[in-house]
Amino acid sequence: MLYRYMDQHRVDQFKDEGKIRLRPLIAYRETGDSREDKREGMFITRIGGTGKLTREESKLILGLDNSIEFGYGGTLKYQLHLAPGYVLCLSTNSDRNQMKEFGNGFFTVIDPVMFSGLLVDELLKIYPGVFSIHGAVVYHDQFKDSEITISELKKKGERFRQSALRDYFVKFPNYQKEAEYRFVFLVEENKPLEDLMIELPTSEIAKCCDFPDPPLA
Repeated sequence: MLYRYMDQHRVDQFKDEGKIRLRPLIAYRETGDSREDKREGMFITRIGGTGKLTREESKLILGLDNSIEFGYGGTLKYQLHLAPGYVLCLSTNSDRNQMKEFGNGFFTVIDPVMFSGLLVDELLKIYPGVFSIHGAVVYHDQFKDSEITISELKKKGERFRQSALRDYFVKFPNYQKEAEYRFVFLVEENKPLEDLMIELPTSEIAKCCDFPDPPLA
């Protein structure tokens, strides 16, 4: 069972009209509440030791058009930003206090596969291509902050800047109480993504979601 916590009027709007908002991943860097994560969608790798990357190596591995000398003034900190996408965050927790942090209402998703499919169908009406994946978030420091030597960096080559799908499901341990389960949708779009309100068929919503009455609060 998955729980989506939000204001009750938005729960009613989703139930009655099928309207729900999707947010770009980076929007969660500034939410103004406990969900805010300045490092959402960003990974940092520290490159330590002494050595040099030629201009060609630097361009291939780091995407920088200049040679780099390592070992002078400490390690180089490299930021990797994930490809943009929409995310919808739920929780595996049935928690009254957690609900109050994000609103005063909730609904549950009883069939995540069908729920994800409904969202994809609507997104495909807007974007030419959509890739979706959903799952539980992993809470771990090591995945968000890592270190690598120059020799290891050269062995990785251009793969160094490639992100993995698991990277969309990693957060720092201090967010672990949220027990987050997220739906991620990568879309074909060159422009920056903005909040998107989509509308799902209410008859289909009733097959994969539930609206407990009375609510937790």
